[in-house]
Amino acid sequence: MKTLRPLLFWTHLVLGVAAGGVILITVVTGSLMAFQTQVLAWAERPAASAPPAPGVAPLPLAEILDRASERQGDGVRPSAVTVFSDPRIPVRVEFDGGRWVAVDAHTGVATPLEQGRARAAFRWIENCHRRLGSGETGARIVGVSTVAFLSLCVSGLVLWFPRRFTAKAFLGVMRPRLGLPARARDWNWHNAVGFWCSLPLSVMAFTGLVMAFHGFGDWIYGPRPDRGGGPPSAATDPTARPLPLAELVSRVVNTTEGWTEISVRTGEGRGGGPGGGRGEGRGNRNGGEPRRGREGGGSRGEGPSGPEARQKGGPGRGGRMIEASVQKAAWRLPETFRIEPSTGERLPGPGAEAGTGTDSVFRSRLRALNRPIHTGEVGGVVGQAVTFLASCGGMLLVYTGFSLALRRVFSRASRTTVPDGAPLA
Repeated sequence: MKTLRPLLFWTHLVLGVAAGGVILITVVTGSLMAFQTQVLAWAERPAASAPPAPGVAPLPLAEILDRASERQGDGVRPSAVTVFSDPRIPVRVEFDGGRWVAVDAHTGVATPLEQGRARAAFRWIENCHRRLGSGETGARIVGVSTVAFLSLCVSGLVLWFPRRFTAKAFLGVMRPRLGLPARARDWNWHNAVGFWCSLPLSVMAFTGLVMAFHGFGDWIYGPRPDRGGGPPSAATDPTARPLPLAELVSRVVNTTEGWTEISVRTGEGRGGGPGGGRGEGRGNRNGGEPRRGREGGGSRGEGPSGPEARQKGGPGRGGRMIEASVQKAAWRLPETFRIEPSTGERLPGPGAEAGTGTDSVFRSRLRALNRPIHTGEVGGVVGQAVTFLASCGGMLLVYTGFSLALRRVFSRASRTTVPDGAPLA
């Protein structure tokens, strides 16, 4: 044990110095994206209109979509629609290229919505978080640094345990203290913050590894289903004619209770191609699978975010699946599910349609939760707050770690320096 602890310490120190810079970038950007869902929902939510007059019924959803499509040109169809339980909030209709239109459900007045600057800012932050802003090379560096980060969390927790198992010794390394000299303060803060943040940071690092390395994710959760979410369900008839978007949304609304926001994406824009979505903002919050690059190409992937939903394109042109998402409370993770295009019925969850064993279904569901666990959204606002605080703690750990390392280097150098006027022999 006397030999193991120094070895573990120096390994911890070297890994921290080598990967500290990249880890600092990931925790800073991670903290900035902790409440991305709420920020975007606030920034991009259509402005509420005046309350409807008593007795005035809302327009049919099909007419609302027609009003939104009037200014888009011939052959352009909506790719997604979001409805709100609050009658004052307009229906949000999305077209290819991220073009949005807000339509008052009672008057039919359509107002174009521009892509917000907030989404562009989050896209840039996400690129730094995933790739350091430098493509695949940066993604590999982030992946390797995540391995080092997880090792630091584990080794740091082992080193944290005091040599004497007494209450006084444990309190000394669990409680942050103020008013200490600089070196003692850095040591105390590094130990105390490391203790309280080690578990959430370890979870974030582990789930980040699953997203950063395809093979590791397959080893943990089993082979990934295809991009269409696995083999087609038995309830899906590939020859059946898909229902109109308005009818699909109406069926989801009529079969759901307690919702505040519902969105359905068909992916049909000009020529029926894939929907433009929301660009590269965030990934499917429940699905956990990235939409570009390798499996973990990033923590937040591409496609719709929050209470959005997107098309799940299966093999071939006709094998598409539609995914809907229901928001019931701002502090809860939206309920995301697939619906059969020709009937509007809900389809089985991840892994269930594959007809495999219970273990495979369980691991598929764990894979679906990997991203929400990484972002903290699986716990709603509380989970996001834990992610934010842990990321802030990670910043402090990097600062105090570098400070302690530099103090160690300079203290050793000062001890080996010959004082002025000292005899040489």
